[in-house]
Amino acid sequence: MHRESWYSSFIDAKPTVPDKYTYGEMEELLFAFEALLRKQSRTILAGSPLEEAGFTTMRMLATYKKEMQHDYKKDCRNEWRRALSMADILRKILSLQNYPAFNSVWPHVLLLLGNGEIAQNLWSPKEDSHACPVWTVVLSEDSGKT
Repeated sequence: MHRESWYSSFIDAKPTVPDKYTYGEMEELLFAFEALLRKQSRTILAGSPLEEAGFTTMRMLATYKKEMQHDYKKDCRNEWRRALSMADILRKILSLQNYPAFNSVWPHVLLLLGNGEIAQNLWSPKEDSHACPVWTVVLSEDSGKT
């Protein structure tokens, strides 16, 4: 099977991505991604799914640290899934940022800034044009672990 040149450079590089991470590391990933965006003169849009997942990450950490109370009456599972998915995607993006072919993935990364569903572990409608290219980023990183 022939691989495209930008794709094979990521596969050959085999970046290390941990299998486990903490709430604090999830928050650090968010801030590191924001720094990467600032280098490109971009920001996370107010009210976007990415911003909400970021706020959820911060609430998860604050709840864990007992800085705020968890609302046991609210079902937070979908919010948590989005936050975990966001952290997983950001880990992969940030692990690849120093590779020469990273610019070829940048258009896919920018889709995270839109209003589409960022979580790959939740249902999204087929009309969501963001989910498939974001999945491409996830899939290309996972296939490099062989």
